[in-house]
Amino acid sequence: ISADDANEVIKRYRRASSLLLEEVLQGSLERECLEERCTQEEAREVFEND
Repeated sequence: ISADDANEVIKRYRRASSLLLEEVLQGSLERECLEERCTQEEAREVFEND
């Protein structure tokens, strides 16, 4: 397994353990992209309400 694939698995696990709060809260640049590695979808969520 490549390092990138391993990081994606770890990232998904960590995100899943957030008790779905990310699904309820408005996107936050700090939470979505600075505290964890963000995806294009997460970055889009941050700016969609601006």
